[in-house]
Amino acid sequence: MRVKICFRPENEMEIIDINYNYYITAMIYNLLSKSNKAFTDKLHDEGYRLGSRHFKLFTFSQLKVKKYIVEESKIKIMDDALLYIGSPRLDFLYYLSDTLLKAERVKIGGGFFIVDHVDLLKDVRFSREERFYCLSPITTSTMEVIGNVKKERNVDIRDSKFVDNLKNNLIRKYYLLHNRLPEDMNIDIQFDKEYLNNTRGKLIWFKNVAVKAYSAPFTIKADPEIIKVAYECGLGDKNSAGFGMIEIDRKNRVGLENVCDSGI
Repeated sequence: MRVKICFRPENEMEIIDINYNYYITAMIYNLLSKSNKAFTDKLHDEGYRLGSRHFKLFTFSQLKVKKYIVEESKIKIMDDALLYIGSPRLDFLYYLSDTLLKAERVKIGGGFFIVDHVDLLKDVRFSREERFYCLSPITTSTMEVIGNVKKERNVDIRDSKFVDNLKNNLIRKYYLLHNRLPEDMNIDIQFDKEYLNNTRGKLIWFKNVAVKAYSAPFTIKADPEIIKVAYECGLGDKNSAGFGMIEIDRKNRVGLENVCDSGI
């Protein structure tokens, strides 16, 4: 499920860092903590464990802002903004919404924003084939040994390992949520060729780590329950850092509108 948060600058203009992902993650944990600190501490420190891997099982979009100016490393926000946060965990969404509904304002980095309203969005029913676009860019990585030292490397979207990693990551999340493997593990992900031929990706700094990510439209064919995992948890790595939130391309779905286009 998803929460849509609509807010506006507390003052005529609020300024945030252009690499704002970390500050939104911090805002989310702060909101959760006000409702249930024990839950928040466990989520932050441990998450949900599967073997040696830890998952937080939430993701969020880029900010969608009506009026803004980018100057060097800062974004000056002067009008309404939208943020989407998604998770398959109802407890997460309850604690988040509980605090948001009581909050008069939220803090993102050095900026303060008035919360106008919070909406819990309806569940989506998926078919075996869906087309998506990105509300936040997708990233995945691999570990390499360089000089006897293990280092994380961002995988290029044109590398076959990129899609392989996405598939494996989806299966792990599915297992974590359902305590079993899906009956049909076939997953086919096809990114738009035009995008692949013209993209260099987007570099986002999270704390002091540079993350290469891609806002690539794609088509996925899989069990609808696997597609639901991608939609609710996020696709790829670092979802809780604001990567991999996807939205259905609703242009071919009668009676539905796009939730939003690309953010800042």
